[in-house]
Amino acid sequence: MREIFTIADFGIVEAGIHLPGAPRDIVEYAKEEGVDEARVQSLLAAKVRWFHMDENQSDSKMICAAIEDLCTRMGGRGWLTRVTHLIYAHSQAFSMPAPPESVFSALLGRYDTLRPALSFSVEHAACASSVMALELAARLLHQDGAVDALALVVTSDRVFGNASHRIRQDGGVQSDGASALLVGTRGLRCCFGGITISTYDKLHEGPSTPENAATIARTTWLHTRQMLGEHRQHTGLDVADAAAILPINADYPYWLKIARALRIPPELIYADGITQRGHACSADLAVNLIDHGFALVDEDRWVVFCAQSNLGTIAALSLLPPGCRTGRHATAPGLREDCAECSICTP
Repeated sequence: MREIFTIADFGIVEAGIHLPGAPRDIVEYAKEEGVDEARVQSLLAAKVRWFHMDENQSDSKMICAAIEDLCTRMGGRGWLTRVTHLIYAHSQAFSMPAPPESVFSALLGRYDTLRPALSFSVEHAACASSVMALELAARLLHQDGAVDALALVVTSDRVFGNASHRIRQDGGVQSDGASALLVGTRGLRCCFGGITISTYDKLHEGPSTPENAATIARTTWLHTRQMLGEHRQHTGLDVADAAAILPINADYPYWLKIARALRIPPELIYADGITQRGHACSADLAVNLIDHGFALVDEDRWVVFCAQSNLGTIAALSLLPPGCRTGRHATAPGLREDCAECSICTP
């Protein structure tokens, strides 16, 4: 009889990222592209400043660079032989590789020891695709039942065209970027405390018309607040108790609205990624974990990543110290003795 699936048994072993080229200054870029000064000031007020771009890099090249970063952090490539599932998560049409390139063929051709039993893509969930991919990775690993098996989730997003495509909103700038997230049950940097995904089907067409775009801009922050409430109900983890909220790297003004609605201090929202990295869509999770989240988890605290999309899908992912099944000790160390299920609190 198969054991009941418990999401906290799984987590992220390590992460790697690739943001191509040197950071670009949005002010200088806007001058080169003739972007209206009022829009530039709006971006700066939303904490947007630096981003990455390289129009000459393919999706597979960026992903390979992210995997190489992962290999460096893992101390080698030996783990590749243990990957049983390879999942490619990305956002929208602008991130699709130009034919005849296949991301999977390119990766299998590059890494001789990478031979997954199953490979597939997760798309049309925009920036929430990475969270969906992580949940699927955990469920597939559980179904297979191999203790040492790993799932590799890779992402890539890049922008084609001029500033009208790269600056698609007043609260963010699109970065080119890729990531590689290794999912397993052993040697974890953090475990999954819970995953909540909400879909608002009326927005599934995205900003395809001015009316849709206006509706998305007006309601996304509200849907995010509602989803975080659902996350608390499903997991027992209150975002107010987290060490940090790791948002997608855009839309800081919306996050201020969410903070006010949830009555949490705005300092809880990690905004440096918005300023320093730019919005690399599905890679934002790995970027913010490496830059900030892992360090907090190493201190026996927990974080929550929140992915908004312009297609009606919003997701939250709580990340806890390995072996921990409750977030109470994150803000109340004196309660650690009461955390009976947590292998950290009761080794």
